[in-house]
Amino acid sequence: MHEKLSQEIAHLYHSICFLAKGAFGAVFRCVNNYSNKEVAIKVLSKHKLSERDIERSMQEAKILEELNHENIVKFINVRHTENYILIEMELLKGGTLSQLIEKRRLTEEEAATVMKGIFRAVAYLHDRKVLHRDLKPDNIMFGKPHDLSSVKVADFGLSTKYTLVEQLHSMDGTMVYMAPEQVLEQHYSEPVDIWSCGLMLYTLVAGKHPYYEEGDDKNTMIWKLKNIHWEYPENFPLLAKDLFEHCATVSYMERYTANLALGHPWITRSGGKIPLTHMERMRGYQDRLNLRTIANLVLILGKICSDSGRKIREKYKRVADHLPEEEEEDEEEFPIQKFNSVHVSVSDARDLLRQSNRQFSTNSFLAVPGSKSSRPKSGSPSVTRRAAELTPPSSREAMRNRIPRISRISPRPQMEKLPDIRKTRSPLPRPPKDLVPFRRTKLS
Repeated sequence: MHEKLSQEIAHLYHSICFLAKGAFGAVFRCVNNYSNKEVAIKVLSKHKLSERDIERSMQEAKILEELNHENIVKFINVRHTENYILIEMELLKGGTLSQLIEKRRLTEEEAATVMKGIFRAVAYLHDRKVLHRDLKPDNIMFGKPHDLSSVKVADFGLSTKYTLVEQLHSMDGTMVYMAPEQVLEQHYSEPVDIWSCGLMLYTLVAGKHPYYEEGDDKNTMIWKLKNIHWEYPENFPLLAKDLFEHCATVSYMERYTANLALGHPWITRSGGKIPLTHMERMRGYQDRLNLRTIANLVLILGKICSDSGRKIREKYKRVADHLPEEEEEDEEEFPIQKFNSVHVSVSDARDLLRQSNRQFSTNSFLAVPGSKSSRPKSGSPSVTRRAAELTPPSSREAMRNRIPRISRISPRPQMEKLPDIRKTRSPLPRPPKDLVPFRRTKLS
């Protein structure tokens, strides 16, 4: 293939040498005949690729053409020959991140520098609605040797653009760095790239993958993703642990965004507060709201208890001093109100009837003093006035007169000559049929 490729693209490039093999093709280092600059070309064979693979390759070229960021490999041009598709990009001479990890263990500061460049590239991609979907150490490269700040994200063969309407659910990428929703072919979006960044962070700090072991198959990986339990080496930094857990949480709703990760103290290396996700802010707001509600309820209950205690003290003081304030206003109506709540037994009512009959007998109040036989005419003024003055009161008036008024000075007197009086809320019972009320008494 190398010789056939050299012959077919000799008019475009020379000094062709192999660099690496990608998912859909191989990457070669060569010199452009027109610009005389060293470039990297990704060569895709039209005969070995399906129409879908060729479409994806063209999509990669189209996406790269629209991107321009210092932490993303730069796209130069795309060319077609009879048998090949050539995607020309800038040449990265620093190697890949996986090669660096195999050589030596990175310090915490070096790992933070690398992850800062990766998060910057991912934030740029997500701002333009682009998902990489295949972030892993093999696709992270360095523009210059021994310069970790020149980190660049490469290989956009599986990248895609997305919208709020379009829902992605295909399992594209390297399974070792896939998010759970991506492995299970559920709907996913930006958080899948954040998950991959979190796993790379763990790999840089700990020197190994967080859960993958050599020989694990697809079923084993799915089981591990469904039963995630993170374990950390003894020297794993606390801030790095916090950032990793924010990026690699199973619930994609609670994962960091790339911009939040860039503000984390482990990335900035300058201290400060740990950024909160949207869900954490909502929970914090709910907690503060609950605390504020509880505090307000405590204040209200305290006020109610204080007012109730004050009112109770005042009421007991008025009772002790025999000065009821509320009853003074309704003092005139008190006997009637009390009368409505008094029950009189039948025997007591008969006794009252006998006493009133003796007191207001027809012979006594109709008799004229000084004359035994003569009786004045019924129409005379004196008889009419005296009869009106001596008219026996009704049963209600008799009861009202027997209930004493409340004195402002002396204590409340006890009711006399009214045995078996019970205060209830029921109305006054009707008198028996054999009891004739006063108002029906006829004058003889």
